[in-house]
Amino acid sequence: MNDDFFTQLPAHQEFSVLASLSSYRPLPEDWLVCIADVTNSTGAIKAGRYKSDFVRNSDYRKCDDLLRVILPGTAQQHDRLEAYLAEAFAEGRLVYGCHRAPELITTCLVDSYQHMHQHFIDTAQGGYARAAEGLKRRIAATREAKA
Repeated sequence: MNDDFFTQLPAHQEFSVLASLSSYRPLPEDWLVCIADVTNSTGAIKAGRYKSDFVRNSDYRKCDDLLRVILPGTAQQHDRLEAYLAEAFAEGRLVYGCHRAPELITTCLVDSYQHMHQHFIDTAQGGYARAAEGLKRRIAATREAKA
């Protein structure tokens, strides 16, 4: 392992720069990255309010003109939703992308366990990025049809 890895990392003063790929560095080759869920790790869990804290601190607010949402449901419900979206797309009312996955991934950025943390939610197997592929294909098809 490179002993200077941490000292070479830039310090970020603004949270918004974390969205830029230039803010990231490759990990040393001998690192193993693990993700774990630590049971009963916060006072909110012990006090029985973890679910409400989780919802309050989740990234459901988006800052642009797109709606991004993860919807639980049955295969039939997802089929009906996608049929509705396909019809609305065919009518020119919207452009969409969907991706189905069997699991959620939650990343928690913790500043303080006293309600000062943020949950970033996505689905497994590509999540929003995979849905964006379908969105981009449909945007391109719309542009080609107008050309």
